[in-house]
Amino acid sequence: MAKQHTDHDKLFKSAFQDIKTVREFLENFLPTEILKEINLKKLKLDTTNYITDKMKELFSDVVFRTVFLKNKNTLILLLEHKSEIDRALIVQILKYILEILSLDIQENRPYSFVLPIIIYHGDRKSKPNPLHSYFDDLPSFLQKFIPFIDFLFVNLETTPNELLLNLSDNTLLKSTFLALKNVADTEFIKAHFDDFVKFLEKNPNYEGFLKKIFVYLSTRSTIKKEEIELLIVSQTNKTLKMKMATAVKGIWAEAVEEGITQGITQGITQGITQGITQGELKKTIEVVRKGWLKRHSIEVIADLADISIEEVKKYISQFEKEKK
Repeated sequence: MAKQHTDHDKLFKSAFQDIKTVREFLENFLPTEILKEINLKKLKLDTTNYITDKMKELFSDVVFRTVFLKNKNTLILLLEHKSEIDRALIVQILKYILEILSLDIQENRPYSFVLPIIIYHGDRKSKPNPLHSYFDDLPSFLQKFIPFIDFLFVNLETTPNELLLNLSDNTLLKSTFLALKNVADTEFIKAHFDDFVKFLEKNPNYEGFLKKIFVYLSTRSTIKKEEIELLIVSQTNKTLKMKMATAVKGIWAEAVEEGITQGITQGITQGITQGITQGELKKTIEVVRKGWLKRHSIEVIADLADISIEEVKKYISQFEKEKK
């Protein structure tokens, strides 16, 4: 279901709209030869809407803008989070780049250089296949007509936890990457709980993100409400302990307000999930319906809705019955 990916996306987007966090990410994960070419001091969040109505369901991206150090030309960093990889990815990136370049034409300005960066945390070990790999039987003299686009691929699956634990506590990067990579590992969360929350010690302005981390861990991991509370109680930093207690108290209260009493008694995981699912399901069905009415292929609809082809077929079957 789309819900399974929305939790990841919300956490990613919340953290990666912070300039300090993105700057630390670039400093640690960009190849040296690229890093030395760009001006990180000019880095700023790009709020321009490059996405057309047809594309708005495709992306969970964050876009930053800066310039090159030497020639001051515009550099756009497209930061795209993925928990699954399919053949549509490379086409989505190409579409996005074309939208950016099209806007450059409309604004009568030089083309921007777009650097796509994929942050991935699924079980894939290697980089996704390039577009030309899907044309196995094409003669070599025709290969040049296939659009070529490359991207940086940051794979958290193959990134050692030791590297992530050595990231600073001054931004949201360590907490976010540790959560995305280890959300299914309850024992790791317990053992390194401090590393998930240390960012708040030196950054009071990140207090809102603390709640997002707790919501993510509660909804995506098997850690129980009581275990989270015990980890908070064991904190030696009294100020941090109080802020964490307030954050989780807010989560429990919101769950009650949503009428998920039974879910809370069984643990925050089930409770919050039940409260969110209905809204996400409605949105997913609407995306499938629109794609069906526009006569998109089942594969395209599945990608737009972020669900399986089998689920798309079931929805379409129901739509067809309703039409009759």
